[in-house]
Amino acid sequence: MLSAFYIFYCWIGCRMRAKLILLMAFSFFSCNKVYSQKTTKEIDSLNSLIDRSYTEGTIEQKNILAQTTKLYYLSRDIKFIRGQITSLFEEAKIYYLNGDFNTALSKISEGIDLAQSIRDYNMLCRISLVYQKLLLQLDYLEDSKNILLSCKEYNELVDNDENKRVNDIYILLAEADLLSENIVKNKNLILSVKKKAYEASLKIDESNKRKKGLRIYALESLTMSMIISGDSVGARTNITEIDRLLVSYQNISFIIQGLLIKSHMEYMAGNYQEAIHYFSESIIKTNGNIYILEDIYPMISLAYGKIQDFENAAKYSWKYKKLVDRINQTKKKSGNVSTIHKINLKIFGKTKKSTTWNAVNIGILIIAGILCLTLFLFRRNIFRIKTKTDSLSEERVVTINKSTSSTHNELEALKKLTSLVKEDINIFYLEFQKVYPSFHESLKNNYSELNISDINFCSLIKMNLEIKEISIHTNSSIRSVESRRYRVIKKMKLKSQKELYFTVSTF
Repeated sequence: MLSAFYIFYCWIGCRMRAKLILLMAFSFFSCNKVYSQKTTKEIDSLNSLIDRSYTEGTIEQKNILAQTTKLYYLSRDIKFIRGQITSLFEEAKIYYLNGDFNTALSKISEGIDLAQSIRDYNMLCRISLVYQKLLLQLDYLEDSKNILLSCKEYNELVDNDENKRVNDIYILLAEADLLSENIVKNKNLILSVKKKAYEASLKIDESNKRKKGLRIYALESLTMSMIISGDSVGARTNITEIDRLLVSYQNISFIIQGLLIKSHMEYMAGNYQEAIHYFSESIIKTNGNIYILEDIYPMISLAYGKIQDFENAAKYSWKYKKLVDRINQTKKKSGNVSTIHKINLKIFGKTKKSTTWNAVNIGILIIAGILCLTLFLFRRNIFRIKTKTDSLSEERVVTINKSTSSTHNELEALKKLTSLVKEDINIFYLEFQKVYPSFHESLKNNYSELNISDINFCSLIKMNLEIKEISIHTNSSIRSVESRRYRVIKKMKLKSQKELYFTVSTF
């Protein structure tokens, strides 16, 4: 192999050899620049501060936000991508927890772009998990399910086994949250999944800086499900363990969740005064987070009703109704169809055929590229005997071929869409936008109440599919598809199914 390359090297001319050496040097420099990013002492110090906060549980959101924002700009200045990704991930979590979904979506979108640029599958998985929880909060159930599948695909590509195990726990808890959409039917399955997640959290290596936080998170999630399922003895045992862990891990989010667990525990046991006490304490600590208050207000209203304090029961019932209106407005504002759709395209477009690259792959690719370029330049110098007339004739032939095949290409595109509906519904949605690039935007401009799931449903209607076919290809029940059709007709202010098919076909 080496001797053959040496003969080839001697065969080409001096000028060509000089070009080859320059190309190799340039390629090596470029590759080295991309894959060997250096940090600074200040960046390392900020990362240490953030890690220490999670190790000790002293997580003040204002401090973390200030540190991560500083980390982002310092990392951006020296093009340290991993520092930027870490910052965006932490910021996305904080904005999500505080209900600022628009900002969280912006951070998630940028974080996914950067993580994909360096193929950091661990951070792709973790950022996508935050996105999945956000979608679930905004009632994008189908999108949330699909994103979770992508998280699993990303996690399969993670090199570090410890990171992979941590991600597995978050994925299990996310699966349980999705199952909670039908909590009565899936009660036992939810408990089983959460127990598995908690047991896995105990096996995480002790050196992992975030083990204790992950353990508390999994235990609190399990305990709440145990209360709902009626296992009061097991729940009280877990509450004692949670209190013990929180003594040395003063994370405000976990403290609030611990209070809510106690509130529900006492309410289910009929100790309504105790429940009201814990609910009131959690309200103070929420700092006005509307998504936590959404769970507290109806429960505290019921508790006051149980002790016949109807004045306070009515007060919190009124507060709950007012809060629901505010949340609906926030969701409508935050449910930015365009942003969510762009993020979905980034994730779904990158997980299907992902490949882990290493230095050997890159080296082989560079050498192969140099050889191909050298051969191309050599052949071009040898075969310059073609005339300009021949070139013009060839151009005419290509032009004629293009014009006669355009109609054929359109038909082929439609055939491809029809087959993709049956083979892979997610890829169909992506290809549909290439064939009908203005469909989504036009539909949204005319019917602003439609969300991304509604628009995807309309794309299937555009393909003239019947309800039964849509049910089969989307793996949904006929009843749920009919419900979706009814909601779409209502949002578009149409009168019938026929009018829906006719209207969609005109876009």
